[in-house]
Amino acid sequence: MICHAESLQRRYGNLTLTDTGLTALGWEQSSALAEWLRTHEQIDNLITSPQLRCRLTAQRVSQSLGIPVVLESLFPMTPRRDWLTQPPIFHTPTEQDADAAEYAGYLHRVIEAFNHTLGTRWGTTTAVIANPNAIVALLRILGGGQLAVNLDDTGITEFTLVDRRWLLAYVNRREHLPRPMMNNAVARAEMPIDSDVRDQVVMARQVYNQIATSVSIEELQEQANITGANDKDFVRFAEISEGQRILEVGSGLGHLSMSLAKTGALEVVGIDVSPAMLERAEYLRLSSGDADILRRVSYRLGPAHDLPFANQTFDLVVCRMLLHHIVKLRRALDEFNRVLKPGGLLLIDELNGSDDAVKRATQNAIESRRNPSHATIRTPAQYRDQLNTAGFQVQREKIAKRERRVKQWLDEVAVDGQTRHAVTEMLEASIETDAAELNVHEQNDELIFDQQIIYIVAQKTE
Repeated sequence: MICHAESLQRRYGNLTLTDTGLTALGWEQSSALAEWLRTHEQIDNLITSPQLRCRLTAQRVSQSLGIPVVLESLFPMTPRRDWLTQPPIFHTPTEQDADAAEYAGYLHRVIEAFNHTLGTRWGTTTAVIANPNAIVALLRILGGGQLAVNLDDTGITEFTLVDRRWLLAYVNRREHLPRPMMNNAVARAEMPIDSDVRDQVVMARQVYNQIATSVSIEELQEQANITGANDKDFVRFAEISEGQRILEVGSGLGHLSMSLAKTGALEVVGIDVSPAMLERAEYLRLSSGDADILRRVSYRLGPAHDLPFANQTFDLVVCRMLLHHIVKLRRALDEFNRVLKPGGLLLIDELNGSDDAVKRATQNAIESRRNPSHATIRTPAQYRDQLNTAGFQVQREKIAKRERRVKQWLDEVAVDGQTRHAVTEMLEASIETDAAELNVHEQNDELIFDQQIIYIVAQKTE
């Protein structure tokens, strides 16, 4: 029995919803747990309770172990967290009869789920990701006591059946989580083999973790309002049909994923390499109060080169401002092709590189100085060639311009003063000759440029 990783419900007291996703630390915990299980245990079966925090933890473990997750809906939701340390049987019966009866019913449902889960799996090692109350309930039932227990996130509790009797092997095992918990931890099981690809993913994770932790909730809401118009323009161009399963790769703060949920999508899954970004995105999802977003949107942790999904899972894969961070584009495109259903679509919203190699080099220099996780800007012809080679056929494309205010553009990645000054100087130096083909100019004492964008719709052909 394994307690789920840290959830937003535990960290943010102002959230009224109880079925929440994972925090940044929770994603790191689940990655460390998955790696430890892969190298220290032989797991035959992987079961999860229905709560979102349990399912997300289990999916990280499943990705590392290479075994499927089975959803066990019989495990009950946790009515009250205070039952961990003070179950109603500790109280005066005359005052707590109703609570004691509710707790007894909960214990009965937990042991029923436990017996059902193991009923067809005797002789195997089964890992069950559950909420802490369910695990403590089993400790009390099988131990016959009134134990007060506080389980930590991803703590492992093991029961072993010997001579038809349950033996408790250990409670709340946590050596898979070093102290202090590592920053920007990356489980080896999820990382691509190529060192240059791995280094780029690690860099992106570090950069966007730092960006996410430097942005306040109020600034997040402001960014959502600013990017809303661009979302609408991209969604209109995409002409997305209703009832589709959509994957957004590089979902960041989740603004586009939430916009996509309003198109009538059956499901929208956002995936990103930054645990901190995923925590912020989950907070925004839970705070939206929008039934479509709450029901249809969820998030995962992982890189574009190694997506934790089965073949032919999605009708649509969406990438927005992601591909210029990727060194080996073909590897990511192959993954997009793999998870798309036959005839599925890939939608791209990306920086458009100049056909002039010198100007494109200047564009790259500016982008790299602003954001060290930037890899390269590509031209429309380069995208077409790569897409065709990866089994896609371009159906439509559009070149657009977005007027960007330099101050706001730099604020989006939380650059320091030295970087801000250097990038501003580079843009100003390009004004006279338009060296970067960005039409940099001043307006009302503010520096502005035209960001070149390409939209592409490509269909999976093989």
